[in-house]
Amino acid sequence: MSFDIGGPEILTYREMMQQYAEARGLPQRLIFRVPVLTPLLSAYWVDLVTPVPSGIAHPLIEVLRNEVVCRESRIEQFVPIQKTPFKDGVRIAFSEEKEGPGVTGF
Repeated sequence: MSFDIGGPEILTYREMMQQYAEARGLPQRLIFRVPVLTPLLSAYWVDLVTPVPSGIAHPLIEVLRNEVVCRESRIEQFVPIQKTPFKDGVRIAFSEEKEGPGVTGF
C-alpha cells in the first residue's frame, strides 16, 4: 500500500520558486516560459548561470516533466498529519540547516 502526502496547497513550479525566493529574502525572480526548451537544454542553461552542481541540478530539472500533485489523502485515516504550507516548509528547512536538526521539535 502506498500513500500520497502533500502540503495544504497546490502550487506550480513557478509559484514554488517565487515563494522560495520570498521565504529566503531574495528578490522577486523573473521567470520566463520558453516553449522549445527541453529538459536537457534547461540543464545546460542551469550549468551556465548557477553554481549548482550538475549532479544535483540535472535530476531536479528532469523531474519538472512530471506533475506532482497529491490527489488523495487516505493517509489521514491512519496518521494525523499537520500540513505545512510550502513557504513555512522552506523556512523550517533552512533554520534546521543553520541551527542543526531538532530545532522544530522533530
